[in-house]
Amino acid sequence: LGYKDTTMFVCCENSGLAVLNIKNPKKPMLKNFITGNNFSDVIVINNLLVCMVVNGVALYDISNVNNIQLIKLIAN
Repeated sequence: LGYKDTTMFVCCENSGLAVLNIKNPKKPMLKNFITGNNFSDVIVINNLLVCMVVNGVALYDISNVNNIQLIKLIAN
């Protein structure tokens, strides 16, 4: 799992990647759910989300956490 500001990213393996609003840590709210890959780990580097996925590494632009965009999938 990883976080940026008030957004947390949680790997849910073959179900996808949960994007949570953690502004109120006692009541996290599901903001988005990214599917289409098997997510096993994430690393947040500024506005880049580096995701370890079953077939390689997926890079996402998280500069706008309300509009997360896949930049590139780097296959094994």
